[in-house]
Amino acid sequence: MTDDTLRVPPYSSKAERVLLSGLLQLAVLPDADLIAADIQQLLVGEEAFYLAPHRLIYRVISSLRSPLQVDAQQVAERLEEQGLLDAAGGMEAVASLSHMSPTSQEVRDAAVVVSNKAALRRWIITASEIQDICYNAGTNSAAALDRLNALAFSHHAGASNASVTIDQALGAMTEQIDRLYATPESEEPLLGLPTGFVDIDNVTSGLLPGDLIVIAGRPSMGKTALALNIGLNVATNTGLPVGIISLTTTTSTVTQQLLCAAGRMDGHNLATGKFTDEDWKRFSNGLTTLAKTHIVIDDSPAMTVSAVCRSARQMASKHGGKLGLLIINFLQMISGDGRGKTRSEELSDATRAIKQLARELKTPIILESALNRYVEMRQNKRPILSDLRESGSIENDADLVLFTYRDEIYNPDSPDRGTVEIIIGKHRGEPSRPLRLAFIPQFYLLENSIISYWDIDA
Repeated sequence: MTDDTLRVPPYSSKAERVLLSGLLQLAVLPDADLIAADIQQLLVGEEAFYLAPHRLIYRVISSLRSPLQVDAQQVAERLEEQGLLDAAGGMEAVASLSHMSPTSQEVRDAAVVVSNKAALRRWIITASEIQDICYNAGTNSAAALDRLNALAFSHHAGASNASVTIDQALGAMTEQIDRLYATPESEEPLLGLPTGFVDIDNVTSGLLPGDLIVIAGRPSMGKTALALNIGLNVATNTGLPVGIISLTTTTSTVTQQLLCAAGRMDGHNLATGKFTDEDWKRFSNGLTTLAKTHIVIDDSPAMTVSAVCRSARQMASKHGGKLGLLIINFLQMISGDGRGKTRSEELSDATRAIKQLARELKTPIILESALNRYVEMRQNKRPILSDLRESGSIENDADLVLFTYRDEIYNPDSPDRGTVEIIIGKHRGEPSRPLRLAFIPQFYLLENSIISYWDIDA
């Protein structure tokens, strides 16, 4: 048996030196911008370098605002200012990197090697943590399994180092401001993922990575239709993968609903197979639209929140560690873990875990939720935050709360027939008036209303 204490973790000194040399000479390399982008995507941070002097040099290079203008002299001076020049090997070590002349391909290859070696080191750490968890799991094997799954996803996605320097944070903010400033005045700049619904996007600025969005309503109010239509819009308009975890309906039903919306097809005709000539055209259009998307559905019944999180991580792993959007239908169907907690405590644990999952995946998550029956006892049946059933921590955990309301359900002759009212229960901005979307229930389709919220005088 090999003594692990004598084993050296995987690394390549040569690859680290070639990569640093390339970074110091980016300005003279062809396709410098593309090389810089490739390196940034491959490396998770200075920890990608195993040798301490190389980590220090990379830290300084990455902190400089103009990577195409970095040279050995600049790096040496910055290291000396920070009192780290000797630890980095001295001026000679830094200068020797600039004397190498790697080609663009050699720099790219070195970046891949450095990234792969770093990934292997992370897996070694993960393996050690897995051993500790398994030895200490006791009787709570489900919680241990969830922790193992989270560890595996975190290291697979290269997310073991979530910290950033203030320079990196400022750089990201500057890029965002530049992008927003460059947006034509005729277009509303969005910070997050567009939902495909203009008024919702104008109020929320899109769905932000890591946000938990709760869509809530009484039965037949269109909450699932809204969630699925947002998912369909994201999948078709951006090409991003969309995950759907359906605890209430089967994959077949969800697929039929998406197909109806995508092809503008009557759901009853689709369910019975009685197609008109027009239905065949719509069916074909729906199939063509959905075939181009990356939508994945899990309809496993009676899932605990740990199982929901595992499923989401598996979906993300199949798409390079990143989902554009995740939809969970719905909160009250998530099973407890049998630890003797009240139902309210279980749901609070669930919303907290799903919020943490959104941050872990860096993905907006839409969580559907029911409302309690007290809303039926009021004259004005439009939902408010206190109507969230067993709401525990839903209001606190959610970044955005959208309520759906169809007045025609209570008032058949309502002038608002054929629309869904979207009530913004909670979001970061100022309170807004209710929004309105056109609803074609037989198509399971929501569309931007002809009369926009923004066209109505205050």
